[in-house]
Parts: sequence; structure tokens; C-alpha cells
Amino acid sequence: MRKKLTAEALYERGLAYYNKGNYDRAIKDYTTAIRIKPNFYEALSNRGVAYHKKGNYDRAIEDYNAAIMVKPDNEYALNNRGVAYADKGDYDQAIENYNFALRIIHFFQNSPIKLDYYDALNNRGCAYADIGDYDLAIEDFEAVLRIDPNNAKVRENLEIAQKNKGKELRMDWLSYPD
Repeated sequence: MRKKLTAEALYERGLAYYNKGNYDRAIKDYTTAIRIKPNFYEALSNRGVAYHKKGNYDRAIEDYNAAIMVKPDNEYALNNRGVAYADKGDYDQAIENYNFALRIIHFFQNSPIKLDYYDALNNRGCAYADIGDYDLAIEDFEAVLRIDPNNAKVRENLEIAQKNKGKELRMDWLSYPD
């Protein structure tokens, strides 16, 4: 007789599949874990990440929404939902999600919980750069670098934003006649 796995065990196995790049198997295990434990926000959020990796942004957003409904202060799901919106090209929604995640992080800054979570700030900077607001992008990247001066990814983002600042046209906005 096969032993029935707990929601937590399925979640852990889903993580292992995800880490190996087997997103379909991860989604299957997360889904089963959620059936057993419907308010399992970590499984909802991680299933969203797996869908996101597969390019299914709408399904990822649905899962992030469900995770946020269960745990409204889940800054990771808010940040990830922002990334999904940005990947869909909806930068206003992305920025709104990053702002909310940053407010949650700021709220907990003075508590015993130490949140070293700068992705939302970097991601918001990227969204600002994507809409051509280089001043705000530079502000966000510089804020991250004041906290983490050795962050090469953010330093590169800052350099790109600084180079693009002041340009009236961006190459990705150009359309060429047929």
C-alpha cells in the first residue's frame, strides 16, 4: 500500500522538481498540495513561479493573486506578480505591485523580522526604465547600491539607465516600414 504524501511533502518535492527545471512535475505536485491544503500560500506562489517560467504569465498572476488573498503581506508574491505584469508589458501594474511589496518590506524593517529583499526595488527600477522614466529608474538602482554596493546586476542596470537617460527615442520603440 502506497503511503499518502502530506501537502508539505508534495510542496518539497515540487521544489526539487522546480530546481531541476521540471516545471510540469513541480506544478503537478504544487497543485496536489493545494488540493490537500487550499490555503497553502507558499505552494500557490511557487506554482505561479513555475507557470511564469513556462511563459504562462496569466496563470502565474492567478496563482500570485490567490497567494496574496491568503497572505496579503506576502511581498514575494507581490514582487513576482509585478515581474509577471512587466513580462506582459503592463508596466503600470508591475510598478504598483513593486510599490506595495516595498511598503510591506518597509513596514517590517523595524521589526525582529529582517527582510533583505531588494529585488522589488531593482525590478521597479527596471520597469521605470522600460517606460523611459530613467530618473526614477536611476533613483531605485542607486538606492539598492547604497544598501548592497557590490550588486553587479543592479550596477549594470544603473549604467544602462544612465546611458539611456536623455535619449528621446529608444531603439525598441522604432518600427520600420515594410
